[in-house]
Amino acid sequence: MTMLAHAFVRPSDSSDSRHAVKTAAANARRAMIKQFCLCALAALVAGAILAGIIALETVFYMRALID
Repeated sequence: MTMLAHAFVRPSDSSDSRHAVKTAAANARRAMIKQFCLCALAALVAGAILAGIIALETVFYMRALID
């Protein structure tokens, strides 16, 4: 009879642990977005540098043609 009287007690998920999991997931997502943005920015900077080099070479070439 004592076996029937005792209810099975499940470990309850506290709101703190759920909040910690959500916070960790949000931080991971934020880090991934930050890394993507930094890579995109690096690609844009590299493209701008390449465009600047091409523009300078074009200016020197045109100056040589004019003189």
